[in-house]
Amino acid sequence: MTAKREKTILAVGIAVFVVASFVVAVFKYQRLGYNGFDLAIYNQTFWNTIHGRLFADSMNPPSYLGDHAEWLIAALAPLYALVPHPLTLVFLKIVALGLSAIIVWKISVVIFAGSKNERRWPILFAVLWLINPFVWNQALFEFHLLSFSIPAILGAAYFYIVKKYPSFIASIVILLLVREDMALVVMGFVALALYDRFREHRNALRWALVPAVLAVIVFLIDQRVITHFNPDGAYKYLVYYQWLGNTPGEIIKGIFFHPLAVLGHILKPNNLEVALALILPFFFLPLAGGRYLFIMLFIGVEYLLTASGATGTILKTQYDAPLLPVLMLGAVYGCQRAMEGKIKWLRPVPLPILPLALAIAGVFCWFTLGPGIGIAAAFRPIDARTRALRAAVALIPKKATAISSIDTQTSLSSRQYVWPINYVWLGKKQFGVSAYTLPSLPDYIVLDQNDFLYFQATFPGIDWTAPLVSGGGGRMRQLIAAGNYGTIFSDNGVALLKRGAGGGVPFVLAGTDQAIEKTANIDFGPIKYLGRSEADGKIQLFFSAEKKISTDPVIELNGIVMPLGNGIYPASDWKDGETVTISAPDPGGKLTLGVEGITGGLELRGDGSLFLKIDKPIPLGAPAVIRP
Repeated sequence: MTAKREKTILAVGIAVFVVASFVVAVFKYQRLGYNGFDLAIYNQTFWNTIHGRLFADSMNPPSYLGDHAEWLIAALAPLYALVPHPLTLVFLKIVALGLSAIIVWKISVVIFAGSKNERRWPILFAVLWLINPFVWNQALFEFHLLSFSIPAILGAAYFYIVKKYPSFIASIVILLLVREDMALVVMGFVALALYDRFREHRNALRWALVPAVLAVIVFLIDQRVITHFNPDGAYKYLVYYQWLGNTPGEIIKGIFFHPLAVLGHILKPNNLEVALALILPFFFLPLAGGRYLFIMLFIGVEYLLTASGATGTILKTQYDAPLLPVLMLGAVYGCQRAMEGKIKWLRPVPLPILPLALAIAGVFCWFTLGPGIGIAAAFRPIDARTRALRAAVALIPKKATAISSIDTQTSLSSRQYVWPINYVWLGKKQFGVSAYTLPSLPDYIVLDQNDFLYFQATFPGIDWTAPLVSGGGGRMRQLIAAGNYGTIFSDNGVALLKRGAGGGVPFVLAGTDQAIEKTANIDFGPIKYLGRSEADGKIQLFFSAEKKISTDPVIELNGIVMPLGNGIYPASDWKDGETVTISAPDPGGKLTLGVEGITGGLELRGDGSLFLKIDKPIPLGAPAVIRP
């Protein structure tokens, strides 16, 4: 194969990857599928930056620098300013992932130079990069600057291999600008350089000492900046390592003073499963990657030593970004060694079928570990609830402040102030360290009943959110009362509240003198169903609590699950003797009602959007037919 044909195939492959994944992104954005929080945070940070408020972030106030030191934001901001839109960030990320195939190809050309069929392998590995399931998962998930570590790591590796020192250092500097923990990747390059120079008895100063000094200096600066801008005065992600200690010093001591516990933690089954999944698309060739695996040594330990260890989230999101380029480099080098007969465990595999085996592994993993047929989720019809959320967003002026529902965070993030409903409801910042306070009452509040289902299903099972669940409804009622909010739009479980409009809490009404057209008396455990009223395509269901309850059940109406009190007036807050009315769309025909407890968790669709998967409900009494 000629170099010209290789370049043509490479260009076409990159174009297909960029266009296909961006088309999915556009459809996903239209149906509010960017609901994983990251794109909303980044878009607001970029938007504020180009408007003169560098790194300002109202979602995790006051500055994004209180979370991460990601200086590359400033470098990418001029590109974002050309078309200041969330999809611009997604496009930049996809392009960075696609263009990384060029560096993979160039690395392969160098490594396979002089080998048998040397022209076949580089383009094969470039294509394997473009169909890698984890590259696709990153392309389709939220925007995250970690994805830009991939071309930086690949670039540093290429310039290291071809011994272009200035370009190598430049790549290292870019990598350090991506995020504070990329210093660990740089230390991996330092370990590689020390190994190579020691083995070859050459001076290690230029290739090891300078990157090490840069990594240490930048890391220390980053930590000072983060603690300065974080209102809690600390690096909050140390919470993941509290099983080792509460401070950086204690964590380091814990690693060295308890080696057996650390080793046992690293060898946890879920760590091994994630490691196996990561190398599977490369047909296990990274295992033969030799010294190049030094590059991911320290960043890999960072992931493995978190309290839960490596989880499937790494495979579905951006967190494997620093690992993928090293695994690709290891696969290329491992394949080259296999061609020379140096890999004993690959000798049973006839070398002529190795390219086919790699291709099959890549395609198989794209369907099983990557998007697969689940990518079609981006193209499913927009449902009534999503249309209602989009209609609510359209009513909010561009300069207005707002509390966003989870699915509208990204759509509302191009403004100076927007606050996420989950933190407002909890009253605490991430990990519950300090209070989440609003500097002023927002102009609008977007409420989505699905958010409160998510809160009820997941928050009681999370250590830091569990103690805050019982006060969520009260905090929301106080906020609504303080701003005299009223409902100006309501449809399909979605409501838009405007400050000063008056009118009370949407979806739920509490009192003792409400008229019930169709009375009933059905017990669902501690919850009593009193009857219903019907009008204008809506149905009102009346309930009361026979005694004070500590949990918040949900109702299931014809198979549709809804929060009992909409998270604003949950059953645990009900007073003795009062009647509580729940409003819902009338589905028509026969009505079957159930009251149940739920648990669940968030899962990812093939297009990278999140959805709540509810576990098997826990019925509080048998379901009842309330309208024949």
